[in-house]
This record gives sequence, structure tokens and C-alpha cells, in this order.
Amino acid sequence: MKRKIKFGCALVIVVTVIIAIIIGLHWAWKYYLLPEWVDRKEYKTIEQRAERALAFARRHNMNEHYALFVDYAIP
Repeated sequence: MKRKIKFGCALVIVVTVIIAIIIGLHWAWKYYLLPEWVDRKEYKTIEQRAERALAFARRHNMNEHYALFVDYAIP
């Protein structure tokens, strides 16, 4: 009888740990914004802006190796 009780307790602990891991991974994915699908439309916009910045730098004899883009729409 004690063996069944020990097995039952171990099973409850294992199931609880698995549920906690699943909830933790879901929470981390949601709140820490782990990799998401890339929006290709937004990527093209960034490439276009980078090309314009490079052309501007070349016209004004500026450093062509560094550029800084800031998106103020992101909170």
C-alpha cells in the first residue's frame, strides 16, 4: 500500500513540475518577446532607409560604416 502512495506522490510532483515548466516557458515567450516572425514589409522599409542614409553619407563625405536608427513608435 505504501508503494502505491509513494508512486502517486511522485506522479503528482512530476506532473506539477511539467505544468510549471510549460507555464514558465509560455510566460517567458510572451513577456520577454523571444523570437517572433519577421515582418518583411517593415524589413524592406529599414533597408530603404539604410540605403538613403548611405547615399547621404557618401554625398557629404561622412563615415559610411556606422548609422543609428531610432524608432520612437516603440514604447
